[in-house]
Amino acid sequence: MRYTEEQRDQFKNRFFQKRLYQFALIIPVGGALYMLSFGGRYAAELGMEPLMVALGTGGLILAAALFHWINWRCPACGKHFGNVLNPARCSKCGVALRSP
Repeated sequence: MRYTEEQRDQFKNRFFQKRLYQFALIIPVGGALYMLSFGGRYAAELGMEPLMVALGTGGLILAAALFHWINWRCPACGKHFGNVLNPARCSKCGVALRSP
């Protein structure tokens, strides 16, 4: 499909935002993984049940996975990028996502 220069610039800007959101996921997911690994040790000291810590952090990880599935899509065709961290082009429609 042919896109105007303005549309191509919008796709690049939207991809930049999507990529920033993906990098922002690292912080809560990393914290959740830390809590799943070591939170049980400190839960009693904080007055929490270890099961509640595990359920809460598991819920956070599921929410992050859902956000990733919704967010990490091509701004032009809407197809999922998969596990590619920084694609230059969409593998499905071929639209440029970054400036060379």
